[in-house]
Amino acid sequence: MSTVVRTCRVEDTPGPFRDLAWQVFFASRGRGVSLDAHFPWIGGGGRDDRSWLMEVDGRPAAMLCVRRGIVADVHFSAIGLVCTAPDFERRGFATRLLKTALDAIGEDAPVLLWTSQHAFYARLGFELIDPTLVAACVFPPEIAVDRHGTCWQRYDWTARDRVSPCFGGQRGVPTFVTSVERWSLIDDPAEFLVLSPGDKAPIVLEMGLCGEAVARELAALKVARAVLNLPRHVPAIDQLQAAGVGVAMRETAIAMWRPGRFDREEIMQWDIPLLDRF
Repeated sequence: MSTVVRTCRVEDTPGPFRDLAWQVFFASRGRGVSLDAHFPWIGGGGRDDRSWLMEVDGRPAAMLCVRRGIVADVHFSAIGLVCTAPDFERRGFATRLLKTALDAIGEDAPVLLWTSQHAFYARLGFELIDPTLVAACVFPPEIAVDRHGTCWQRYDWTARDRVSPCFGGQRGVPTFVTSVERWSLIDDPAEFLVLSPGDKAPIVLEMGLCGEAVARELAALKVARAVLNLPRHVPAIDQLQAAGVGVAMRETAIAMWRPGRFDREEIMQWDIPLLDRF
């Protein structure tokens, strides 16, 4: 068995590897979704963002992307799009590729990622940053997300949204989304993007912490039931339940980090919710 590991600029990622990432992460969302729609940075932008590729006997086996960013004058790396081709799953290829990329990054620099595979990354030295830094909550189809009095801003579905102060770029809106609203609360750090995929249930992407103000606003929506993608109990759940909202919890992607030479207190000073997520 011949195994080859190589790296290239993200914009030079070969088609078979782009197809692999699309199949693993987006195939279930509809054929109209493209990597470029979700992640415009994959087209390049002058930064030293790299794709790490592994081929086995000339076939794509695993890949990942490493993005470079800076926040609070600290250079860091963010890892994402980690995937393995179905024929090569559970054989350690992604782990080997990750270790190679981490060795190249070095032990001093902090490394961030968003993942639902907590145990897997813990074995590679990653730790949870904050269990309340989570990715999303999803309302059931019968709920209309329409709350007057909050700060809403509507974008055309073709627009780019959410400027990233860390990467200097913008994140694209998936092509299956017909409209996007941005909901921010004055007295809470939370911010939401409401993605409306036609006549299906709106998807509410949380961009901050699920705090008291968020709980009040969700209760004001008169939501009968909310599925919160939280890894563990947070105080906002008590407030929602007290307002008569049935809350179900489902684990999803949360922030993890390999601290390098930085301690938790330093990392927690960063505006983690605004970092681009993979």
